[in-house]
Amino acid sequence: MTTPESLLSLAAKLTELGGALTGVGGQLAEVAGQLEQEAANLAEEQSKRFGFEVQVAVGVKGGPGVA
Repeated sequence: MTTPESLLSLAAKLTELGGALTGVGGQLAEVAGQLEQEAANLAEEQSKRFGFEVQVAVGVKGGPGVA
């Protein structure tokens, strides 16, 4: 049988885990943006090597909770 104390403890743990996941999500978004930029740079370098002129636009989309 659950008690109010155990429910409060579980709620606190969920809040803590939610905060940790938010932090990880922010780090993943940052790394994804860097990776996207590197891919754009590589595509531009490859196009120059083969004599093509390209324009590369990079955009980073926000994740959940990002306005």
